[in-house]
Amino acid sequence: MGIDYSHVKLIGDFSQLWERGKQLCLLSEYLFPAWNNLLIEEPEKYNLKSMIRKDDIVYDFAMVTEINAKTPFETMEANKTPVYTEKTFKNL
Repeated sequence: MGIDYSHVKLIGDFSQLWERGKQLCLLSEYLFPAWNNLLIEEPEKYNLKSMIRKDDIVYDFAMVTEINAKTPFETMEANKTPVYTEKTFKNL
């Protein structure tokens, strides 16, 4: 299990956080893995066992790490919140 961030949209201006050009590649190298590790490090907040009704869960981020590494950074930043529909996700 892991979280696929390949379609994430960052709303607003993030240029103040890091030098322009470096900020987005840091997402896949540092922040995406850190956010996925929250599932392991904070199980009381993210109780996946209960959510999917399983006694045991294997946390293997290999597949989502590969997917997240291919995230098209040039389309990640947005000025307004995108509107998603059920059709949006069926077409992925």
